[in-house]
Amino acid sequence: MEVRWYREQESPAVHLYKGGRDVPEEQMRQYQGRTIFLTAGLTHSQAALTVHNITVFDNGTFHCKFKDDVVSENTTLWLRVAGEGCHWEWLQRLERLFLLIGLGSEPRMQVQAGRGEGIRAECTSKGWYPEPQVEWRDFRGQAVSSMTNLTVSPTTGLFAVVSNVTVQDRDVGGLFCSISSPLLQERKEAKSQLPVSVLAQLSRGFLSVVWRTVLPVILTVVGLVATGATCLFWKCQRDRNRVQPEEEKLCREEEACCQQHFTQS
Repeated sequence: MEVRWYREQESPAVHLYKGGRDVPEEQMRQYQGRTIFLTAGLTHSQAALTVHNITVFDNGTFHCKFKDDVVSENTTLWLRVAGEGCHWEWLQRLERLFLLIGLGSEPRMQVQAGRGEGIRAECTSKGWYPEPQVEWRDFRGQAVSSMTNLTVSPTTGLFAVVSNVTVQDRDVGGLFCSISSPLLQERKEAKSQLPVSVLAQLSRGFLSVVWRTVLPVILTVVGLVATGATCLFWKCQRDRNRVQPEEEKLCREEEACCQQHFTQS
């Protein structure tokens, strides 16, 4: 009996089981030490192969050829990497084939007071493929805008996620960070309730923002009032200086008139 797993060509193989034993001499170099052939199901026409340390470079077509003295079967599958797991297992029973896959690592969230105003939260995870989707929500269910950076490992081809948010509203209560794969209907999520100390920092930051916003307005209004009062004072003083000489002239004319009348009498 022979069971051969291979990629584009039958030899060298991903894994070859022949004559009751594994044949490492015909194995592809990149799969050496990564495959285990499970013989427990052979009596029931089952051939299971476990592949460890899957990477994005394992994407693509795999073939399985099963033959003995009675039957010969061939199966082809297309492997789509959807994350990093301990291992993936292929199980063949005649023409039936199953693929077990995993996701990236559990997200980790860190929350701390920002250098300026607000609260800064960071969510990290690794081992995703293809490019994952990241979503932030607060405890009220409202979406929170974020800045997300994705990097690709040069050895595995898998994505690492670093996503950041800054929160100004102390009423959010806490945050959810959700990461999902576009190939699977599954997601992984981290959540964190905002610590009391961080909320207190946010309150102080809020009051600081209020004062920095309101104080210039107050100073501007006071300056305008002072300027207006100064202008009014100088206007009144100028009018008074203008009227005073006219009054003195009028008084002198009246005195002269009175003296002339007195002389005539």
